[in-house]
Amino acid sequence: MGLVTGVRLSTGHEVREVRMGGFSEVGVVEGRLGERLAVKRIRDEIRERLGDSADQAFLHECQIAVARLGSAPCTARPVLALPALEMTVDGAAGGRLALGPALFMEYVDGPSLEDLLAAGRLAPGQAAKVCGGVAAALAHAHEHKVCHRDLKPTNVLLTRGNDVRLIDWGLSGAGGGFSDVTTRIEYLSPQRAAQLDLAEPPDDVYALGMLFHLCLTGRLVNHWPGGDPDALRTELAASGAEVPEELAHIVVSMLAPRAEDRPTARSIADMLLHEDMARALADRDLDRPYCPDCGYVTGHRQITARCPVCGGGLLRRVPAPPAEDMVRIAAGTFVHGLSDSQARHALIAARMTPDDEQVRRLTGGSGPRRMFCRAFDIDRTPVTNAQYAAFAEAVNYPEPPGFAAVLAAAPDHPVTSVSWRDALCYALWRGKRLPTPLEWEKAARGPDDDRMYPWGSAFERERCQGLPGGHARPAPGTAPTMPVGSLPGGQSPWGVLDMSGNVNEWVAEGTVPGYRGVRGGATGEVLEVYGLVSYQSQARTDHVDPAIGFRCAADVTYGTEPYVPDEPR
Repeated sequence: MGLVTGVRLSTGHEVREVRMGGFSEVGVVEGRLGERLAVKRIRDEIRERLGDSADQAFLHECQIAVARLGSAPCTARPVLALPALEMTVDGAAGGRLALGPALFMEYVDGPSLEDLLAAGRLAPGQAAKVCGGVAAALAHAHEHKVCHRDLKPTNVLLTRGNDVRLIDWGLSGAGGGFSDVTTRIEYLSPQRAAQLDLAEPPDDVYALGMLFHLCLTGRLVNHWPGGDPDALRTELAASGAEVPEELAHIVVSMLAPRAEDRPTARSIADMLLHEDMARALADRDLDRPYCPDCGYVTGHRQITARCPVCGGGLLRRVPAPPAEDMVRIAAGTFVHGLSDSQARHALIAARMTPDDEQVRRLTGGSGPRRMFCRAFDIDRTPVTNAQYAAFAEAVNYPEPPGFAAVLAAAPDHPVTSVSWRDALCYALWRGKRLPTPLEWEKAARGPDDDRMYPWGSAFERERCQGLPGGHARPAPGTAPTMPVGSLPGGQSPWGVLDMSGNVNEWVAEGTVPGYRGVRGGATGEVLEVYGLVSYQSQARTDHVDPAIGFRCAADVTYGTEPYVPDEPR
């Protein structure tokens, strides 16, 4: 006779619920003050079949769990290993029935990972949080000579606060002789598939890699075991899940065919739980419904308005519309950078020598790759003389030399001869900021292809204002500007104007202390090269130049409203 609901144990706890496993049963028990714990014992039929040796081995493993995993993070904490647990039963000798050794553990009140995955893949940030927590638990265990050996979605639980708890450790690798391990074959490393009783940290890492792949894509890897890493990268890219490149790299490393090529659980935890990683992944999840109570971010399909972790009401973010003079650039990935062949093509079009040094100058020594940008707004055109004059008058800010004459003659031309600091002050006055280099490039290039110029990859002079290739650069200050937005044929796929030619533009960041990036190319420059959407030069923050202006960007502001699922089709 096993655990029975409503019956009181010799510890004073009352059994509230009983769950059956392959070798064990787990009871949810409640103390006299309402506190809850989980208690695990060997099922009666297993004890009868294996005899006292099973009890002895199980007790030994329970004692190991308390000693080595009692302080492990992200684990259903083992509290007490009892050599003999009894249950109060009418009709039994002395009114008590012996249940054998038992392990009391922290009770976890939330769903399993399997429950969450029933609705499809997780959001990238939630997947990293879950698998990072599992990695932290494994790291502690591995450092204390314990392996899990049974990673699978049913053994990963979440508290109602959205915290990870790893359960059901298979402790035979720690010196025990009994283990409730029923590992699914899909999670076995190549080494453990060949030797099932293997208990090594790299095997846990491999299983976690499988689990991470499942969380990110909604399915297991289709080339078990230990397939080609390049094939895995291709599969992740083609999965339709838009797996972030940094997470795909971690998955591939965890599923390396050779055990010695896999990272440690500690390094995985450090990467997945790092605050920079969390911040970057949170940016990707801004358009997903979320729970304000526990922080859960919904995954691929969310069919109810309640949080699957804590039961709270879900919210969705509602973006405010962009200002009238700005363009909304949607969140997502785009192609960043330039290939060697594109660089050579641009140099030849500019009648410049396409040698290796020049190519490296344009590509930065690395090829194009997809990068993510959160949604942002950007000015449709550069800031004009008239707009800058309003700022200078409002705050009594110093004007560029000769600005009064320039303003009178060309109020709708881009303002120039302003330093990076001047541009930043204007942006802050407007409640905006300067665009980052990545934002500027995305606004110029668009979301879909690797075009070299805002309008495409073929240079077309009529779409921009610049200097024909092969011509001498004019003296500073002598190249005329034109009214902003004069060449609508040169707009980017987003509808942003003047991203190639007219004036260079300051951006928020540079690569050298004291310097900031300059992008876009100016009227007096060879735009086949300097007008490339990926090209960036630099200048000191206090530098002023009649060929450099700027435009502003702004973060998208959000309100919230209750999430309402789409009607089923």
